[in-house]
Amino acid sequence: MSTVEHSVSPGSCVLLAALMAIAAAGCSGQQCPEQRLQKALQEAGEQKEKIFPLAGRVSVDGMPPAYDPRYPVIVMLIDREKSNEPTTTRRFIECDPEGRFSFSSYDRDDGVKPGRYLVAIAKLERTAVRAYVGPDQFHNRYNDPDKNAQDGTFRIDHNAPGKRDYDFHLTIAGNDPVEKPGPHAITQIP
Repeated sequence: MSTVEHSVSPGSCVLLAALMAIAAAGCSGQQCPEQRLQKALQEAGEQKEKIFPLAGRVSVDGMPPAYDPRYPVIVMLIDREKSNEPTTTRRFIECDPEGRFSFSSYDRDDGVKPGRYLVAIAKLERTAVRAYVGPDQFHNRYNDPDKNAQDGTFRIDHNAPGKRDYDFHLTIAGNDPVEKPGPHAITQIP
């Protein structure tokens, strides 16, 4: 699966660089990737959290979303306990051409930590590697966590053993667009 995931938070750039170097290096000398990961986390003052798979698929009117790499479909997780966090601190991932997504933390497709999440989905224009701007090509129908909190489909209680088959069926045809996005709607990711 070819998806791109992003999560930006203080200190995560240094940790992410260390984790990427570890993944690329493979086993050499005395330390294997798991040992290097533990060392990088320790040096960053972090501990490896328990994580569980979180993956699935987004469809639009029963079909995979129309794929355009300039306008990827983005799935964002919003911690229900911290729903007012800035967009830049939230985990998000791009869907692949079939609408599939899979979050990663330490290794590809390994998942995220347990939690109570809201899911917001948007189709935004990519302006840089980690930057996206609106308007939302889904016309604000599914990008508002406040609105999505009212629909059980977009509330996830994520815990062991995880789940790899979330299915988000978006209805565009016959579903009126939302002209003005809500105050917490995902309209850009700087």
